[in-house]
Amino acid sequence: MTAIGKNLGKFKQWTGEKLGKANKTECSDEFLRLEQEADQRKDTFERLYDASEAYLRTLEKKKKGPEDKNKISPILSLANSLVAQGQLLPNESPYGQAMIRFGQAQEQIANNQLDYANNLREAYVNGLGNALNELKELQQLRKKMESRRLDYNAKMNAVQKAKKEKPELEEQMRAAELKFNESADDTYSKMVAISNAEEMYMDQLARFYDLELEYFQKNVQLLTEIRDIFDQSEYSNYYKSTRKSPTLSARGDNAVSRSKSHRTPLPTNFEDQATSFPQPVRNPTFAHLPRSNSETSEDMIPYTYANSAPAKKPSVDRGMKKLVRVLYDFDGGSKDELPIRKGDTITVLDEIDEGWWIGEIVDEYGRRAGMFPSNYVEEVSMGAPSAYGASKRAVGHYTTTLSDPLPNQYEDPSIQGDPRRRLAPLPPEHSPFPRNQTLAHRPPVPYSDRGNAGGNPFEAGGATACHECGCTDYKANVFKQSSCNNCFHIH
Repeated sequence: MTAIGKNLGKFKQWTGEKLGKANKTECSDEFLRLEQEADQRKDTFERLYDASEAYLRTLEKKKKGPEDKNKISPILSLANSLVAQGQLLPNESPYGQAMIRFGQAQEQIANNQLDYANNLREAYVNGLGNALNELKELQQLRKKMESRRLDYNAKMNAVQKAKKEKPELEEQMRAAELKFNESADDTYSKMVAISNAEEMYMDQLARFYDLELEYFQKNVQLLTEIRDIFDQSEYSNYYKSTRKSPTLSARGDNAVSRSKSHRTPLPTNFEDQATSFPQPVRNPTFAHLPRSNSETSEDMIPYTYANSAPAKKPSVDRGMKKLVRVLYDFDGGSKDELPIRKGDTITVLDEIDEGWWIGEIVDEYGRRAGMFPSNYVEEVSMGAPSAYGASKRAVGHYTTTLSDPLPNQYEDPSIQGDPRRRLAPLPPEHSPFPRNQTLAHRPPVPYSDRGNAGGNPFEAGGATACHECGCTDYKANVFKQSSCNNCFHIH
């Protein structure tokens, strides 16, 4: 009952003070100033301690690394990776040696970081923790003092309100006053001690500075000692002496030149033309060059072509090679078609029909032959025998490996046994794109009528005249349904 009555009296006193109906014992100005400083210092130390702990967690952080599945610091994981990768390179490699030495330096930096984190926690962060504990004790003392003050003021107000003197009330008031003064003295002493501890806080901060300076000085020294491995003049000389400069002849093994062991026989449909293709002869201006035993080096010389015997079925005089210039790009739809680009010069080897010719290009990529649409080119010369390789993309002499007269670019099971690819002739008078006319737009690619089976509802004779050009000779286009192979329109 005594404790309940005591707490009830303190509650009435607190309520009266809030309502302004009860007197309150005030502390001195010095006491209030120290209380305000303590509150500010508490907020500052709490934020500083949290930030310091976060900084330490960064220094002490450990996680699994790629080289070691145990938890280690990230910088140590980096060091292990550098050393491991450097050891995979040759011993004489400057890059490999630099990775090893730099990794070893990083490993030592990781050890320095761990020592720095431990010393920092002991010398500075723990001091912040102790200061926070002191401030927490001060808060407890202040709460105790406030409780005793309320009790003292409640008893003092009870004595003042009594109509007559009551010795027991006065005795209780004096006892409460002693307890309040005792708590006030303890609180004041603690606040003074915290205020005077600022010099100790300064010493701890100075220790923090010394530790960090020492940590970075050690790291700078480690990095300075390995500066020589990054001397550009040293490793540049090494890489200049070992650098490989690829040339066209070196790349030719895979991109241009063909080894004789990789040559394939000509398809049967071109065997009758093999003897008509020009054969390479040595240029007399290079007769003084030494011969090599290597098959590749023997072939890697400038060359021209001599005229050979006439073909069994010549359509172009082999002594007078026809040259044509490409007007439009053509990528080719199959392996026996020759991709061409605008501006290329092609040597015509055979005219299959009005729609398709066989030609050859020799340029910096080697010799290429195949079929191409005749309406994509224009004739530029019918003069003396020309050297293979008149393409505009080729400049000067060519250095390439000689291959068979005609590469195996036409091997197609669907046309073996057929000496010529039979295409529907296109009468010149009906051709919408004369050969000697430069077109403003790319003409359509001629289509073949090979494989045209019956049963097409648009067979010749069953269709009307073309509404666009008047063509009456309808032939079904097997590649473009309902389209005429002669005029390329829909009848």
